[in-house]
Amino acid sequence: MGRPDHDRVMIELLDGIPLAPSALLIEGEPGIGKTTAWLSSIEEARTRGFAVLSMRADVAESVAAYAGLGDLLRDVGEDVFDALPPPSGAPLIGSC
Repeated sequence: MGRPDHDRVMIELLDGIPLAPSALLIEGEPGIGKTTAWLSSIEEARTRGFAVLSMRADVAESVAAYAGLGDLLRDVGEDVFDALPPPSGAPLIGSC
């Protein structure tokens, strides 16, 4: 996907977010500009007023559960956490 295609897809995605859940997957061979496209997408979303939660796991973090969660939530203010409801009851325990 070239730069104009990426820009078109990103604009369509951001325009559609209020209408439906959305996701963006950027994939391809090394060196084709995925990181540039990703950073551009984040900047465009922030420019439009979206709160963007983002993280990138390195090889060591990719095998550890929840390793990137701190990065993902680092910019979330305490007021957001304070507004969350308390945990509901005991953890789910059962058999499959």
